[in-house]
Amino acid sequence: LFFAIGKNEKTIRNLTGKMSLLATNPKEMERIRNERAALEKKIKLIDELSSRKFLWSEKLKLLAFLLPDGIWLTDVRVDYKKAAGKDSSAQADNKTSFIIRGTAVAYKIEDAVSLIGDFIKSLQDNQDFSKDFNEIKLNAISKGTIGALDVMKFDLLCDTN
Repeated sequence: LFFAIGKNEKTIRNLTGKMSLLATNPKEMERIRNERAALEKKIKLIDELSSRKFLWSEKLKLLAFLLPDGIWLTDVRVDYKKAAGKDSSAQADNKTSFIIRGTAVAYKIEDAVSLIGDFIKSLQDNQDFSKDFNEIKLNAISKGTIGALDVMKFDLLCDTN
């Protein structure tokens, strides 16, 4: 017991010395806090990435494959919205939207509209693309011009929960 008491007293003295060193060195404490915050942020990002249902790179690859002649994409983005009044950790209640903006061109404006409809149908019919979405729909369509050429501009909305 005598040796154990001596050993424990030595450990206590060492810990007390370390505590006093940290207490007198606020820069070191701040560095440790910052390092801890950075690590927690990385862990949160890794958790978020690992909890996603699918890889966006696969969706983009399929989108490029299914894109017909006469349509070009002007914007592709992902919009994450947290459910109102819900805890941010409740992943299932968050809404993810895959938004696709593009332009269709054809000799007749009716053919451009038809191209957009065929494109939406091919996205909906492709099981690998549509399996992760609750809905793939045309969100907006408008007639525009590029130079002297009439075109149809469109927004597609692919929603998932």
